[in-house]
Amino acid sequence: MLKNIFDMDNPIVRFMARVGDLIMLNALFLVCSLPLVTVGASLTAMLKIIQGYLTGSEPGMFRTFFRAWRQNFKQATLAWLLTAALTAVLGYNFFLIGANFTGAAAMALRYVMGALLVVVLAAAGYLFPLIARYDNTLWQHLINALSLAVAKLPFTLPVLALNVLPAVLAWVSLRVFMYSIAVWVLIGFAAICYLDCLILRPVLRKLEPPVPDEE
Repeated sequence: MLKNIFDMDNPIVRFMARVGDLIMLNALFLVCSLPLVTVGASLTAMLKIIQGYLTGSEPGMFRTFFRAWRQNFKQATLAWLLTAALTAVLGYNFFLIGANFTGAAAMALRYVMGALLVVVLAAAGYLFPLIARYDNTLWQHLINALSLAVAKLPFTLPVLALNVLPAVLAWVSLRVFMYSIAVWVLIGFAAICYLDCLILRPVLRKLEPPVPDEE
């Protein structure tokens, strides 16, 4: 009986082992993101490992993480800085509109800014998984991410909702967000990335070039 409980083929044991992996991965992501400018590289490295988990390759965590971090540093950092800059500019303008416009003009401009912000965040949901999975130019990754975000709405919407969850939670109720901070520090970001990869798996399977061998 006890042997069966601790058998690695036991679904409960596999689940707990995966939770442990995500906790360690979340810690790696947070530590390597501390300069903030490295968030893109850390996110891409975390996605690389999770994509490996979902294909059954079980890559070595530390070796794979830091290799992917180094290999994708330039491209992922540029992608992160571009995404962060566009998000900041559009978000700032969204709130600035109320101070300079009123009535229908303010509403129309806010719709435009809000729509552009959603497009940027939706495309970002594909951009980093693409960088982690395929060798391509950043420009081509950007085009593919934007195309997929529009063409694959049934996949885009849940990924977008997951990715903006921390920010929305902080905006709606800072107190609730602070209560949940332990979850984000422990496993939250890795869990969101895992769910993102799970949702996008059928989309990425259909893309060319073929998926490279996961290590």
